[in-house]
Amino acid sequence: MKQGKKSLVGYREHTVDERARLLDERAQRAVSEPSFEQKYAVRATGLGPWPGTQNVDAIHRVRGELGAPHYSYLPALEDRGYAASTLARTIATFEELGVDGASFGWRLHDGYSAEQDTARATLDSDINALADVIAGATKPQDTFKLQFTGPLSLTAALHLHNGERSLADRGARRDIRDSWLAGMEHRLHQIKQAIPAAQLYVQLDEPSLTDILRGSIPTSSGYRTYQPLDSHEVMETFSIVTQQLSAYGVKTALNLDAQTIEERYLTFFDAVASVQPAADARAWEHLAPRIEHNQEIWLAAISTLNKPSIIPTLESIYRPWRSIGLPAQRLNQLVLTENGDLTALSPGTATDLLAHLTETATALAEFAQDAD
Repeated sequence: MKQGKKSLVGYREHTVDERARLLDERAQRAVSEPSFEQKYAVRATGLGPWPGTQNVDAIHRVRGELGAPHYSYLPALEDRGYAASTLARTIATFEELGVDGASFGWRLHDGYSAEQDTARATLDSDINALADVIAGATKPQDTFKLQFTGPLSLTAALHLHNGERSLADRGARRDIRDSWLAGMEHRLHQIKQAIPAAQLYVQLDEPSLTDILRGSIPTSSGYRTYQPLDSHEVMETFSIVTQQLSAYGVKTALNLDAQTIEERYLTFFDAVASVQPAADARAWEHLAPRIEHNQEIWLAAISTLNKPSIIPTLESIYRPWRSIGLPAQRLNQLVLTENGDLTALSPGTATDLLAHLTETATALAEFAQDAD
């Protein structure tokens, strides 16, 4: 059971009215009064989950802190119930594939599903709320992000009629992927109507990816595990998904959280989100090839457990970055994110953490320019 939302030392609370008044102000200042050359620009975003139950308020808060050049996003307010989770949002996009609720979770289903219908209505409500907020904005959003459960973790989260996971059935895995991609065309069209000029990013959360590759996902009985997914199928899935989304005019980011996987699986994406490596330069070396191939790195650099001082954060990023031979100008391929669970915080505290992210990103750009 969730405990009360935390207000952490160092973060301040703001009222809804205060946050609404701040909408776009940070973005306007960043564009009209830049304190660094754009080649050093570092951006910020959030990974998606958000505390509370008020979608309009959440969108105002996120957009108010993550105006251009940062990446605003459509928050997922899981406190509203099962139909508002990132998984439910993903299920809401399915075309001609039914999913209903069962005692053991979401299950592939032939015919009408009240649970899936509720998920669709929730996503529609969120997109409509976004359109209303954007319509009243004074400045367009440069980049906007949506987050969904990735195609492989979907197969571990959705069950077959017999209770086993869809991961066990190759045909089901294919149907889930194709249904989601087909439905995404409609959902992306909705978003583009709400934010016509924005570059869209789709973030794919793959929390089960390591377990899928290792073959450690348990069966329904719990006495054995499913076979590891063939590496060729993993790469084929990522290739099909990213190519189709690119055809829709969308960039893709793979969210790995704290997982580590082989580099060959990462090459399909425009960005990869992962936790910040240790300060030791050797821990950063695996990032160099991604940077050299123009891939963005979404770095979970700011803890949700406390408010870290900006200077040590800057040094923990810049020093190993330079020590592995990466130029300061390449810092514009960094996007800073939270490290931890925003839903454990109050909406006000989560908002101020986003503000701290953007302040840190700006400071890092200035730091890089001064040090270069």
